[in-house]
Amino acid sequence: MNKLLSMLGLCRKAGKLRLGSEAVVEAIRGENKPPLVLLTSDAALNQVKRIENACAYHKVPLVKLEVTKGELGAALGSAAQTVCAAIIDKGFADAVIKLINNNKSEKTAVYPGGAQ
Repeated sequence: MNKLLSMLGLCRKAGKLRLGSEAVVEAIRGENKPPLVLLTSDAALNQVKRIENACAYHKVPLVKLEVTKGELGAALGSAAQTVCAAIIDKGFADAVIKLINNNKSEKTAVYPGGAQ
């Protein structure tokens, strides 16, 4: 999980990450859809439903991570807790998916077109 969090930190420094449910939903609904959306394990039910519905409707892949919002926020250098993030660069998204697939012991769920 450390490699994944490090990759997300790099993605943020490169300016290829949108943080927070409002920014993520806005990115999903926009013209240039993000190739990947990430959701923490301890997100509030209403936020989970909102992100899942937006991803499913707009056919954006969603990954549920076994990371808390505090851990994700700390890894991204944010003082605030971060519930969700949208990767807006295909190269970074592919790298994150590769890291998840290489570490099968992690409990993550990947939904290709949003939640099932």
